[in-house]
Amino acid sequence: MRSFFHFICLAILVFAPIAVQGDPAQAAGSLYDVDKIDVDVTAANAVAAQKKAMAEAQAKGAQVLFRRLVPPEAHDRLPQLSSAEVESLVTGVSIGSERYSTTRYIASLGVSYSEAGVQQLLSSYGLPIEDSRAMEIKLLPVVIDQSGAPLNDSKLVKAWTDGWNSVDLAHAVAPADLVKRQGVLDQQRLSEILNGNIDAYEFLQNEIGGPLVIAIAEQKGETFSTRLFGADAVSEVDLIKDVPIRGDLDAAAMAAAEQDFAALQDRWKSMQSGAATAMPEGSEPPSSGGGGNWFNFGGRQQQPEAAPAPRNNGGGWFNFGGRQQQQEEAPPPAEYIVARVEFQGLMGWQEARSRLANVPGIERLEVNSLSPQGASITFDYAGSLNNLQQDLAQNGFSFEPGQGEYVLRAY
Repeated sequence: MRSFFHFICLAILVFAPIAVQGDPAQAAGSLYDVDKIDVDVTAANAVAAQKKAMAEAQAKGAQVLFRRLVPPEAHDRLPQLSSAEVESLVTGVSIGSERYSTTRYIASLGVSYSEAGVQQLLSSYGLPIEDSRAMEIKLLPVVIDQSGAPLNDSKLVKAWTDGWNSVDLAHAVAPADLVKRQGVLDQQRLSEILNGNIDAYEFLQNEIGGPLVIAIAEQKGETFSTRLFGADAVSEVDLIKDVPIRGDLDAAAMAAAEQDFAALQDRWKSMQSGAATAMPEGSEPPSSGGGGNWFNFGGRQQQPEAAPAPRNNGGGWFNFGGRQQQQEEAPPPAEYIVARVEFQGLMGWQEARSRLANVPGIERLEVNSLSPQGASITFDYAGSLNNLQQDLAQNGFSFEPGQGEYVLRAY
């Protein structure tokens, strides 16, 4: 019987065939643009209010951009810039909507920043930059009642839809396209999907497109509960989060949408940086009956053993960890290897990455781009190229020179 995760991997290949670096999907906007920056400023006159609002939007947008580019584990080191420093990075401002009076300016603005300027600034602070982009996913907001039935029209539906519409989905490192709920998604089909029914998920994805993540929301008293379910460019998705309403449903829905989308971004950036995928703060892994688990394909966890095999960490979390080599008295200098791994399908990639994690001597493996047929990777290897070729052969890879890079083929 086909597993739900196996089907999702195939669906990713069918509906979104490529994940790229520096050449995002056509539907995605520039990584260095930030849209949907809301400002509401009062000043002595309309001109002063607009000027103040522009500066505020530029500062807000810069922080959004920095958090977008920098892995989450380094967010506590993001710089706080002066107005002049921020302005030096700005290349343009666009107006989505605006209202104003003699003393007040309310608008939704977009700000474009200099790619070279931002990268130079972040590098000067010693911050890592993860700007490779994932394939675009379809994101479907759904609101359910206490029985689990999808709602068509309510204050809660409007709040959840508006919350997602307030998020800049197009310019993210893992972009998303917001889609409307189809009439085919009734209570029975949604229940079947959440319980891992492949056919039910496949039917909905055929109607909408994919990869598809369903963003489910439910009001439980004074709590706004959400669940993301489906698949993104990393793996299967099943994330649960609760946000307190505190008397403002619209604000809670907006905060939940922002945090849910941030969790999807962090998953992609963690995979690219080779770090283990961390559980977003305030979230919890689903129960075994929830249909799906959290998977970690992000990188290699160092172990005290010399050659540990990939292991199940329990609770549905999987870590394809790498080997930690025993320290030698005089280790050879590490070779920096640029290579392309060739395989067939996303399942082939997961198998290839798992094998690479077991190759002794490979350190700091990074994935620069990923497609259904191959991945561009870099890594350090503590040894000669002849030894690397032998170690790769023992783990099922051929290793040959190519044009400007080595080529690894899984067999």
